[in-house]
Amino acid sequence: MGVKINESTEVQIPLKLVVGIIFAIISASYFVFHIEERIDFLEMKLEKFAMQFENYKAQPSRGHTEIEVLKTQLENIQKQIDYISQGKK
Repeated sequence: MGVKINESTEVQIPLKLVVGIIFAIISASYFVFHIEERIDFLEMKLEKFAMQFENYKAQPSRGHTEIEVLKTQLENIQKQIDYISQGKK
């Protein structure tokens, strides 16, 4: 035979069980929020590193910069030689 449950049915739960359930819910919610915060922090850090890497890739290397400087100096020296040679003619 089944038990009929209605508004007048009384259910008794030990206080220890209620406190334990509340503690478990609070602990689980703290754990979830802590993990979400940590994930957000790590995602932000990863995005920062990705941006720094992209900026680093966009910059010319030292060797490239030195070559460009040498090319500019060579062009200036060539112009000076041309100017001097035109003055002597």
